[in-house]
Amino acid sequence: MTRVLVVGPHSYIGGRFRQYLSNFPGQYQTDAASVRTDAWRAGDFSQYDCILYAAGIVHRREKPEDAMIYDRVNHVLAVAVAEKAKAEGVKQFIYLSSASVYGLTEGVIRRDTPPNPKGLYGKSKLRAEQALRGLSDSGFEVIIIRPPMVYGPDCPGNYRALIKLAKILPFFADYVNRRSVISIDRLSSFLRKMAEEGKSGIYFPQDSEYGCTCQMIRQIALAHGKKLPLFRFLNPFIQLLKMTPPGRKAFGTLIYEELKDPLVERFS
Repeated sequence: MTRVLVVGPHSYIGGRFRQYLSNFPGQYQTDAASVRTDAWRAGDFSQYDCILYAAGIVHRREKPEDAMIYDRVNHVLAVAVAEKAKAEGVKQFIYLSSASVYGLTEGVIRRDTPPNPKGLYGKSKLRAEQALRGLSDSGFEVIIIRPPMVYGPDCPGNYRALIKLAKILPFFADYVNRRSVISIDRLSSFLRKMAEEGKSGIYFPQDSEYGCTCQMIRQIALAHGKKLPLFRFLNPFIQLLKMTPPGRKAFGTLIYEELKDPLVERFS
């Protein structure tokens, strides 16, 4: 039996991952710990094979005065949990980072694309990555995950915004872009694989096919019992939207390079 501790059980990915592992009775023991208080510091980590750090400050409007809380939760506490895990003999530490470390709204992210975060979220994630990789050795695997946009039932953040659009729009543009995305089920499957056999490195799992923002909105509408016609004559409106940062983020093309097996290959 593989014993997994999920730090950040109230996060979307952390909670869904625990639910996913419950589909394999007898194979996993899953516990949860929160970093909202210091109670985790008194816990016994030695009983676990793997720790997933899914806690994080995300999906909020960034303000300069929030820099400290971003750094504390996404960076400082992550490193503190990892240090405790290593000291108590845990063999694996999985850190949920983000594609935000690249600071891009458009382009192709390749193996040699340097991180260049722009916001507080991405910067705090990259600082955590750098510190965590320094803890990695032959007895302590540090696995860093940089997922693209995650989607699934009740998913917060960017996907929730698409759901709102799908529900209220009578029709929409038929604009073609490409986005690396990953479903929560596929990401959970990937995390399970990492908990079983993951090796130190930076991984960037994604769906087997790229997504398209307009088609995703249309599919969401269909899932809610609504037909949403798409029209190309509205595409100039999308081009105007792309002149703004939110528009580029929503309708620009931003993809990870294609891999033979995105659930296995890694950057380093």
